[in-house]
Amino acid sequence: AFDPLADKALAIRTCNRVCQWVKDV
Repeated sequence: AFDPLADKALAIRTCNRVCQWVKDV
């Protein structure tokens, strides 16, 4: 089932991970 809330949380988590990766680099 499509869960907008979970999808948004996943997007935020992914963005945070990318931001951390950019900071490390």
